[in-house]
Amino acid sequence: MATQSILSKGKDVQDALQSALKLLGVKKEEVDIEIVEQGRKRFFRKSSKPAIIRVNRKQQDPNKEDHSYEGIAQAIRDVEITEEMITALTSSKGHVDGKAWIEDGEVQVGTANNAYPTLIPGNNMHVYVDEVHVEQPTIITSTSHLRVEMSSDVTPTQWSIDVSEDQSKVNLHVTPGSRTAYVLKEHRPSSKVALESNAHQTVENDVKQEDILKALEKKGVIDGINIEVILEAIQATEERTFVIAECEPVTHGQDGYIEFSKNFSEQVTPKVLEDGSLDYREIRKIPSVSSGEVIGTIREPVPGKAGRTVFGETANPRQGKPVSVKLGQGLHLVNDKKIISLQDGRPKIRHHKHYVDITLLEKLILTNDINISTGNVRFGGDIDIHGSVEEAMEVEAKGNINVNGFISGATIVSGDAVTVTKNVLKSKIMSGEASFMLEEVGENLDSVTQKFTGIMSAVKQLQSKPKIREQITNENARSLINAIINQKYPSFPTLMKELYRNIVKHEHTIDKEWVELVKKMNKLFVLQLPRHAPIEDYQSLYDELLTLTEFKETDTEPKGSVTFPYAINSTIQCDGLIEVLGDGCYNTNMFGQYVYVNGFVRAGEIYAKEEIKVYEVGSQSGIKTYLRVPSHGTIEISYAHEDTVIQIGKRIHTFTIARSNVKAKLNEDGELVFH
Repeated sequence: MATQSILSKGKDVQDALQSALKLLGVKKEEVDIEIVEQGRKRFFRKSSKPAIIRVNRKQQDPNKEDHSYEGIAQAIRDVEITEEMITALTSSKGHVDGKAWIEDGEVQVGTANNAYPTLIPGNNMHVYVDEVHVEQPTIITSTSHLRVEMSSDVTPTQWSIDVSEDQSKVNLHVTPGSRTAYVLKEHRPSSKVALESNAHQTVENDVKQEDILKALEKKGVIDGINIEVILEAIQATEERTFVIAECEPVTHGQDGYIEFSKNFSEQVTPKVLEDGSLDYREIRKIPSVSSGEVIGTIREPVPGKAGRTVFGETANPRQGKPVSVKLGQGLHLVNDKKIISLQDGRPKIRHHKHYVDITLLEKLILTNDINISTGNVRFGGDIDIHGSVEEAMEVEAKGNINVNGFISGATIVSGDAVTVTKNVLKSKIMSGEASFMLEEVGENLDSVTQKFTGIMSAVKQLQSKPKIREQITNENARSLINAIINQKYPSFPTLMKELYRNIVKHEHTIDKEWVELVKKMNKLFVLQLPRHAPIEDYQSLYDELLTLTEFKETDTEPKGSVTFPYAINSTIQCDGLIEVLGDGCYNTNMFGQYVYVNGFVRAGEIYAKEEIKVYEVGSQSGIKTYLRVPSHGTIEISYAHEDTVIQIGKRIHTFTIARSNVKAKLNEDGELVFH
């Protein structure tokens, strides 16, 4: 017996069901209900859409218990229809006549006499209708031959090998590739079907073992190859670096050094009192040693150990070099190891490659003020002044200068650090004077060195000729040198005199080696003493000059520092740190590597090679104050008044209004930026 079936419409499912039951003349329990279209109840559109159901009449089952229509109707009324249920129900194919849909990655078309769906091609695919490639919306029928070819994107695996700098291992860097396959998205039956795709990406590592081995062979790698790691690398699913070949690396030796008994660097910091105030009289902690004290111990170099390269060669180590130590007066070397002080003093230590110069500076203590009654003070060590330095006086020291009082209208020149407990008034302070002096005479020194090199080169050329070499004796060597100078370098004696005057003028601050060398050169070339000087004497002076010149060029560490609480109408020059720990500065020019001011700066100019940090710059009255650093430097100001001018490199900025928390520098494009 055929099953009776009808389609019924209504404003909702219940209304459509009522119509169907009435038409069939049956009760609800006698039919099966299939919802074709769930009626829209203003969920998405202003107008309602009728519900469509298919009702199939069941065959009678005499054993089945009857249920009243009222019970079914009540159950229908109790059904809660959610938006999710609507979406799920309407996503089914339902009525498909004249529609198209996508199922299992294929386009399906329902049969209809007067309705034809439209197919809209999408991205990542090629659509063919009856073997014609289409890119625009196209009408299709149930008899159309449809073919959709989905695209795929392939990213190849990237890999590279490189040998370490010491040639002891080979690294393989692998970045696996990927394949992105596109598949058609499912689509419910519709008169318009826009084809869309989902992307499915998989990792593809296509690097092969034989390709890696060929690359190693091409580079000449023959030792330490690890096949297990290579197999692991070709299966990698994420970016990673593998060590695919490794040998015993070379161990280079360690240079010898001096192990000092304590830290001999000076520490600059004011003493904090119980009430929180700062005592600037206790600002500097100066290291010192007593007679008989061990300053340091010379440690021998550690030998290196040979290794092997991945190219099958022996890698020889760089052996450690012993440290060369030069000890000044008051120091003694015991058992070629321990450096002992023979007197009280302050160690001054300079490093240059494998060379260490240690001197012991004595201290001059002056309990009175420095004035016309005491005269100017010049000393080759440290100077402690318990009083003040008065008008027109000069104090010059190779080491530190500590002044417990004022400096007023005076000149202070120090080879190392200057510390002033009270104020600096109308004075000039220079710290790290040896560095400044060598910079000032730099051009003169370069000229002397260049011409001295030419003289010695001419001597060697003459000595290379056997007949002339036989004629050169200790008695006529000076005549030979003077002849070369007169013919090729007539300005050399004048340059030598100028260098001598500049160096000797500041012999209390310039290193003793320079003073002694220039005095010997002046005696040999200017004073022409001794009368008979062998070529070896000239060569010895020339070698010493080259050594000290090289030391000057490489010994770039700042020597000086200046610390004081307040300054007015003064000039402070230092090759290291200038630190103002008190109220600040007025109309004072400061030039250093670093300049830090805890208080204010009004008028004047600050220049620093690296960094300037100031709490307050300028004043409410608009006094112009200048702060300058090179292009790589930085400037920090807690509060900058109007008319404060900062310059970084060639970039200049004038503050037209006050500004707080200024941090200025140049960016990568050379523009002045605040951050």
